[in-house]
Amino acid sequence: MADTDQDDRTEDPTAKQEKRFKEKGDVSRSQDMASVVALLAGTSAVVGGWSLITNTLTHFAAGTLGHMEKYENFTNFFFRGVRVTLTVIAPILLTGLILGLAAQIAQVGFNFSFQPMEPNINRFNPLPKLKSMLFSKSTVYEILKSLVKIAIIGTLSFLALWDEVKHNGRLLGLTPLEILSKIGSMCLRIVLIVILALAFIAVLDVIIERWRHKQKMKMTKDEVKQEHKDTEGDPRIKSRIRGKQIEMAMSRMRGNVAEADVVVVNPTHYSVAIQYDVAKHEAPIIVAAGVDDVAAVIRAEARHNNIPVVTDPPLARSLYKNGKVGKPIPRELFGAVASLLAWVYKVTGRM
Repeated sequence: MADTDQDDRTEDPTAKQEKRFKEKGDVSRSQDMASVVALLAGTSAVVGGWSLITNTLTHFAAGTLGHMEKYENFTNFFFRGVRVTLTVIAPILLTGLILGLAAQIAQVGFNFSFQPMEPNINRFNPLPKLKSMLFSKSTVYEILKSLVKIAIIGTLSFLALWDEVKHNGRLLGLTPLEILSKIGSMCLRIVLIVILALAFIAVLDVIIERWRHKQKMKMTKDEVKQEHKDTEGDPRIKSRIRGKQIEMAMSRMRGNVAEADVVVVNPTHYSVAIQYDVAKHEAPIIVAAGVDDVAAVIRAEARHNNIPVVTDPPLARSLYKNGKVGKPIPRELFGAVASLLAWVYKVTGRM
């Protein structure tokens, strides 16, 4: 994302935008935090296994340098030294690697993406990448961060080393084990100071990286509108569909009103159409109901089809509020509706 169009990206990222970035493997992570955890893990491994390390190195030095005649050539001596070195270093490196990976996973979860490995001819064009590296805010941030780390770590390391040299004296006259112990203590102190400084920088880096990543994911107003349109559908198409659905519902309702026996109304608000077919239903059925404009349509349709329209506000309100279209009328209204139907049948001459 170019910095030049970042000013237009003022909208917070949507869930789909965040998902797109995650699928590309573009997530907020701090390399400094993983480095600190790996360094701390390696240091802990050294401290925990210091006795084994010193014994191994001392035994190798005494056994090898004191019996050089056993080695027929330099190759044998070299491979023995490599084997001893790997025995000492491998557990430390492995511990740092595992916990460093764990720190990365803790920041972003298990997010495996193969999209960055997909073939893309644009990756072979160095100009956009070079421009991004030389003229982006990200590059400036990384350079400043590196300079700060170098300044802080260099200053703290020098002060710790100077303090050790000034107060602990010389190493002359000490046994090899004592020399290793003194050097180890000095290195441990320096490393711990450096880890504390790096940890502070890493915490700040995590906060900054999350903010930068959110800024990177921000969208323009047009992008948000387009995504909403893709997700919810074009409002104009939705409006036409909704209009068609209303038209079909009104058509069905008119057909139901045409088959009703009576329409009970509150003259201005409620209209409820009732049908009673003894051969099909055990009780009268509400075939249409509505308020205001829909109620007016029901009344008009009833008059058009010569369906009796009876004004009974209490009954109309009760039927609308307590009944459901397509269902029998509420049991507590059987008596009132029965009386109404009997009157209608008498007036119309129906049995």
